[in-house]
Amino acid sequence: MKFKTRLYITFASIAALPIMLFTLCFIVMGKVMIRLRQTGGVDTVSNLVPKSILVSLWISFFIILFIIACLLTRWIGKGVFSPINDLGFGLKQVADGNFDYALDPDSVKGEVKELYKSYEEMRLRLKESAGEKIESEDNNRELITNISHDLKTPITAIKGYV
Repeated sequence: MKFKTRLYITFASIAALPIMLFTLCFIVMGKVMIRLRQTGGVDTVSNLVPKSILVSLWISFFIILFIIACLLTRWIGKGVFSPINDLGFGLKQVADGNFDYALDPDSVKGEVKELYKSYEEMRLRLKESAGEKIESEDNNRELITNISHDLKTPITAIKGYV
């Protein structure tokens, strides 16, 4: 699921869900009040619902809202921030010269998957470049050794003639 979609779902859950729950509670309370008035039983809300029940309703509402917020935060953290932290660790490994630390792009979804693919492409290119650099340095050393040997042989011969 894309990050933007996760944020929309989270916003809708945190903003709209409480409003819908309160609306539903007030509709039910209103219908109960109307029915009780028609029967002649109750004329005010305080007679219908004791204050202690209203307080416990408010407290339970905020506890439910807190639990929903915690679950949604965990959902976003697991789906977005954990893979980004893994990517950060992988980048530190590359910065330290460890080009063998691979991340599996198929293990994540959405925008983070594209980041993983870019990381893997970069890692493989850097690994190839580092290998070419080492090979080039070895070739340069061998060339210098051969040139040095080729120069020492005539110089030794000249010294011998002198």
